Amino acid sequence: MAKDLEHEELVLVEKINSLINSKTSVDEVFKAIIEGMIDVFGYFSAGAYLLSDDKRYLVVKEYYINREIARGIEKLVGFSLIDYRIPLFKGSILKKSIESKGPLIIKARSELEMVVKHHTTSPTLRKLIRPIVKLSGLKSGVGIPLVADDEVVGMLGISSREHDPNEEDIRRLKIFGVQAGLAVKKAKMYEELEDYSRHLEKRMEQKTGELEQTQGKLIESEKFAALGRLAAGVAHEINNPLGNISLSAELLLKKEGDTYKIRKLENILESVGITSRIVKNLLAYSRRSELSFELVDVNGLVEKALELSENTLKVSGITLIIRLSSELPAIKVDSKKLQQVLLNIITNAVQAMPDGGELYVSTYAEDGFVILELDDTGPGIPVEIRDKIFDPFFTTKDLSTSAGLGLSVSQGILGEHDGSIEIRDSDIKGTRVLIKLPGGRG
Repeated sequence: MAKDLEHEELVLVEKINSLINSKTSVDEVFKAIIEGMIDVFGYFSAGAYLLSDDKRYLVVKEYYINREIARGIEKLVGFSLIDYRIPLFKGSILKKSIESKGPLIIKARSELEMVVKHHTTSPTLRKLIRPIVKLSGLKSGVGIPLVADDEVVGMLGISSREHDPNEEDIRRLKIFGVQAGLAVKKAKMYEELEDYSRHLEKRMEQKTGELEQTQGKLIESEKFAALGRLAAGVAHEINNPLGNISLSAELLLKKEGDTYKIRKLENILESVGITSRIVKNLLAYSRRSELSFELVDVNGLVEKALELSENTLKVSGITLIIRLSSELPAIKVDSKKLQQVLLNIITNAVQAMPDGGELYVSTYAEDGFVILELDDTGPGIPVEIRDKIFDPFFTTKDLSTSAGLGLSVSQGILGEHDGSIEIRDSDIKGTRVLIKLPGGRG
């Protein structure tokens, strides 16, 4: 019989050794140790505890006791025992055992009540100590600190209803305590390594995203600069002959009496006017003025832009629904530039609803940003062209009404504010334009 027990002890030691060399979690290590101890030695109750990183608590990670008794205790105290944090306060019996790295031996029910009492500092729970011990039926036990490389990582305990702990019980626990301590430390190190690896991966993804974003902004900036130079050159080259055509047509119009020729000359002047507006837009695009930042109330800017658009919205049969947050921080922006952005967006919304509709304008703060949302009930923007709509000169409208620069200019202005503009499907119908501005620009 002794040989069988010795063999089972060796099997358990081997099992714990295999845990040391495996990628097992702390919870799995404790579970395997408790199951092994109960199977091999038949203890009535066993528990495994992890020492918290700040050394202030023992955390219940695994325990074994009769199921009905466990339910009764949990009902009595009002919480689950797993992950319960036992405070290691000054004078705690458990704290003394951990600091000395020596066994905690309990040989009488009164001693057991004292140890259980030291599982809490709550006066309410301490009143329940005797009922808990009575319900468990336990009368003695042994606790062994789990030590690895001279550092306590947890505690292992057994309890009995029948006999006091003897030298053999303590010897066994010490053997398993050494092996279990190593297994727990290895599992903790593996978990910490995994956590750190995940943290590094997340940081790498974040940094990669930031780098891609920075590169994207740099490319956009270079593209804007190049297009600006091109626009300025083209505009100046067109302006001179355009002026001559306009002047000549006006002179001919004054002299000409033929109705047909007059109509044609008027067509020429109308086309010159359209071309002139395009040239003006090109020049405006090429002249990127310096920003003048001031502390402003964004809601005030929104209200001003809507006031300027009031007649257009009314004539177009568009109902305005305004939802402005009263808790927005004042932020530093170039108010004229930002108003230009808002007017561009409102104009686009009006043009998207030629038969009338609804325009929802909202502001709110989120994650350190001030958000402006404009939702229209127009037909929406097809997904396949959303990547193109911010490109300079891209437009789905007639060139006589749009040079395709409004959204491109708006994106450039918001970029200079460290902000962004995004096109989405609206929750109601149509298009949502989402503008984000840093809420803490100082």
